[in-house]
Amino acid sequence: RTNSVLIDVASSSEADKIENLIQSLDLPVSQVLIEAKLIEVVLSDENSLGIDWEMASQVISEIEPTTTLTGPIFGRASSSLVPVSGVFSFAISNKRVNAVIVAVSKQGNAHALSQPRILTLDGKEAKIEIIEEVPFVSGVTVTSTTSGGVTTYSYSYTIETRSDIGITLTVTPRIQKDRSVNLHLDIKEIRIVDYLELPISAEAEAIGVRSRTPHTADRITTQDVVVWDGQTLILGGMISTRKSTIVSKVPFLGNIPLLGHLFKKTAYEDTRTELVIFLTPYVIRSFGEGKMLTNEEKEIEKQPSAGIIEKF
Repeated sequence: RTNSVLIDVASSSEADKIENLIQSLDLPVSQVLIEAKLIEVVLSDENSLGIDWEMASQVISEIEPTTTLTGPIFGRASSSLVPVSGVFSFAISNKRVNAVIVAVSKQGNAHALSQPRILTLDGKEAKIEIIEEVPFVSGVTVTSTTSGGVTTYSYSYTIETRSDIGITLTVTPRIQKDRSVNLHLDIKEIRIVDYLELPISAEAEAIGVRSRTPHTADRITTQDVVVWDGQTLILGGMISTRKSTIVSKVPFLGNIPLLGHLFKKTAYEDTRTELVIFLTPYVIRSFGEGKMLTNEEKEIEKQPSAGIIEKF
């Protein structure tokens, strides 16, 4: 779609002014390519309180200085990396991302949750979702049948689904005149921390059948930070504890109504994890800049090992 305007001018000088004004307004819309890496680290016993970022920062020798609006940014590796409200952030050169990932992986079992690239307009939000649907038993209908003095129980389940379990990362970039980028970040994480076993009826309780409803924990983090074009922002300190239920039972005997619990053993295990987010904004003000970034991405994809994160 094009817009045409007919302007009647009295002199060539006015025409020149109008032409200059049109040229200043007729600019391509600036865009931001956001490259993200979301890594989950299963913390070892030695690092149960979280990743030792002081140790990780020594590996990359220097954390790049940057500016900040309202979110905490640490300018040097020698700075005190103390979490603010449990979450902290700092910026590094994009070339040092793999070194940080290696340092982090040495402190626990790390694996990539997602590595998306999203193109968005200046001032428009981009959303990254890592969501899973979790079915659970919300109800049980028990039917008993007696024949020849023998009572047989049958039951049917009512299944519901939670479709909001996971991580939602919303990024709104705003490009500054000096090509720095103000990133407004909203991070929402919903995790299942446990399952609540609730009684349904006396009949269901008699045969050991209960509904299992997921108990979730929500965490919402908001930050405003400023990084340079092509600089990588790292967010850490988002630690969660997951409770796992491990049921061991004797085959066949463990499924016997009323007596099955005698042949079962239930154990509970706590797993602590830390979510680490890497965000790299690339400013695109012209077609040429966009083409150059596209060519760079194609070259990276051709490499047999495009990133050390794939080895986890």
